[in-house]
Amino acid sequence: MAIAEKYRITYKDQLILQPDAKWSELTQIDRARLKKHLDEHLSERGKELFDYFCYHSEYYLETARNIALYLSVSILDPAGRPGFTAVLESALESANEGAHKHSVETPKKAFVTQLLREMHRAFSFKVTSTPRGSKPNKIKIWDCMEESICQWMLRNNIKTAQITYIYPEWTSIARHDGGLLFARHLLSTSDIKMILGYSERGIANTQVIPPAVEKHKSVRAYVKYSECLKMQIAEAEFVNPSIKIACDRFAALFSNRLLSNQQDIPFVEVELAKALAVWHATYSIHGASMGYIRFCDSIFNSLELALRLKVTANGDSWGWAQEGLAQWLFRHQSDTVEIAIEKKSKGPASRRSYALATRIFSRFDLSIWRIPLPGKEQGNFWGDFIYGRE
Repeated sequence: MAIAEKYRITYKDQLILQPDAKWSELTQIDRARLKKHLDEHLSERGKELFDYFCYHSEYYLETARNIALYLSVSILDPAGRPGFTAVLESALESANEGAHKHSVETPKKAFVTQLLREMHRAFSFKVTSTPRGSKPNKIKIWDCMEESICQWMLRNNIKTAQITYIYPEWTSIARHDGGLLFARHLLSTSDIKMILGYSERGIANTQVIPPAVEKHKSVRAYVKYSECLKMQIAEAEFVNPSIKIACDRFAALFSNRLLSNQQDIPFVEVELAKALAVWHATYSIHGASMGYIRFCDSIFNSLELALRLKVTANGDSWGWAQEGLAQWLFRHQSDTVEIAIEKKSKGPASRRSYALATRIFSRFDLSIWRIPLPGKEQGNFWGDFIYGRE
């Protein structure tokens, strides 16, 4: 069954998924009702696999709910199936193959890996709406990497949205790597590390942060810069305000308490100073646009460290997929914090950095890597917009 070029979904469609509730807050009755609702959108084969894996672990039901919340069970692909169905059933088939004794992957790892390979489908759904009370020309477009459709509709007071299926082009990032851009919205930190090949490879460095002598009143204490770095950021910000935004997000992700290999110097200070040096050198020769591209490249290549951090305090572990280290340390400032940095994994760090990219860069910034903008089919290079070559 082919779908019409355009059709509509409503926010009411999402309510049975209980979008405002955490998984731990759902009762067994809620979960049974949820399972029944999701079953209605699966094929017979999909139901069979879903029943089998949910019987062995509620992890699969929880993750299926995350997919349904993110993509909505109401959004259809060209075959007339919910996008949610295509993603989940493909992941379940992979999990089933992983269940065979001769498989090199566990069912869970096979499931998660295939899930992220299929999430590139989100770029194919152009979701638009005019919020209630807005002028007709104030059209909102869903940014599939920023939040779920459900969150987007709720935040913008949208009751009904229009869907158009588009065909994005990918030029410099593989589709399965594109799925990593959604990872933190769907999976736990440990799941993401698992599919990226992180295992216990030994500890390269350790650090202990003692309890704060005086409690800080604001998280800002964990993202402060040195005066020298502050001046460098201000100088670059004068030319391009986006540089300060990226620096502040980077500092929030790592905090100023994490030390670099150069003891007593915060990791944030070292990496941002390096990125700003690249910016300044490139800007002075090639201009502001190319300078910003090189700055973002430098920041992007530093993100991989977050995946190698094991930060614990009072039985709690930091999950970078859920919050930045600065916010986490602020909550644990009365505790002794232990930080262990694992040895580097094999393979290119750039691929792993995609999992953290949306914590730092705006959607427009990400077009540096030719990732299509919301509702666009072509992944234009960032510089093309600057120089009028769109």
